[in-house]
Amino acid sequence: MATSQPDKLNKRYNHELEENFTYTSETLEYLQSKLDEFDINCLKGVQEKSNTRGLRKTDFENYSSKRKLIDGSLNRLEAQGLIRIIPDGTFRPYFITIRGQQMLAVIDKQK
Repeated sequence: MATSQPDKLNKRYNHELEENFTYTSETLEYLQSKLDEFDINCLKGVQEKSNTRGLRKTDFENYSSKRKLIDGSLNRLEAQGLIRIIPDGTFRPYFITIRGQQMLAVIDKQK
């Protein structure tokens, strides 16, 4: 089924809104309270790889033995809008969002 022109425009417009959407400091504080140290380390790992081809799950050391922990962390970060997947062929690498950068700035200020 072909996608109509208005549908394509709506998807592009929604994607642009999502890209530029930022959180308030109260929202960041609340979301941070839901993250543990492993989640924060995963977020930092995504940030480090965002300038290249993104972070793949298999980039994690011992992924096969820590799969549930890593998958859960990445799912939480994605649900909070801190990271996102940008498909690249058969790969599904993770990239940090503007909101993820905001979160890391808040975490760095607290140290």
